[in-house]
Amino acid sequence: PWVGTFCLVYSALMGAVAYLVADYRLVAPGGLGGWLAGFGLILATAFWHELGHATALQREGYPPGGIGVGVLFVIPVLWADVTPVAALPRRRRLRVDLAGVCFQLGAGGLCAVLAATDGPGTAVFGMGAAGALAAVIWSLLPFMRTDGYWALCDFLGLEDLDRPPPAGSSRLLSWFVALFRVANGLFLCFVLVWSPQRIFGLTLGVADLAGFEPGNPAVRGFAVLATMAVFGGLAWRAWRRLRRLIFS
Repeated sequence: PWVGTFCLVYSALMGAVAYLVADYRLVAPGGLGGWLAGFGLILATAFWHELGHATALQREGYPPGGIGVGVLFVIPVLWADVTPVAALPRRRRLRVDLAGVCFQLGAGGLCAVLAATDGPGTAVFGMGAAGALAAVIWSLLPFMRTDGYWALCDFLGLEDLDRPPPAGSSRLLSWFVALFRVANGLFLCFVLVWSPQRIFGLTLGVADLAGFEPGNPAVRGFAVLATMAVFGGLAWRAWRRLRRLIFS
């Protein structure tokens, strides 16, 4: 019943409302234990997300596979093996596609409500709420092979949005896919232009929250190396995707 239509919609709506009305601030947790607890809470919401996919597949009559860790572009992510989803009708595939987002949005909203109280662990719950919301937004972006991408594929009845639709498709669908591929390419180019400065600033911000002086040459040198590493991997994966969009 947790992945019934009513429960999924209710979880997503209540989570979204909680984010809108909960008055919480993102502050640095105190000490190493607080940081580990915050990251652990983010990981827990991500695991809950993957359980949503797996449970939805089981509801549709197929056993889910394992849950593991992978890398999407340059970001470590959890994944659930829901390969049998391909055997489902389109509307039932959409349940599996979006169940994880509904689960995590509900869990993140609960963290936001707990972070808005003055009780113990406020900073940890705030970190969990912010991390869960960022993960939900990321997973809904249709320009990468995340939940939003596959949900859009299943909504349109297509196997892949990186290639032209099959022969015999409507003109409207063909135009939509063409425009989507252009938008996808522009998005990837935007990320490549936008990301270096943001990665550098984010690294310094995290160092500041952790108690290190952002102006310290060693800290800035580490931020430069981290930016080069992350941007290098991002540029390589983006180029491969762009090449596929252009030449397929």
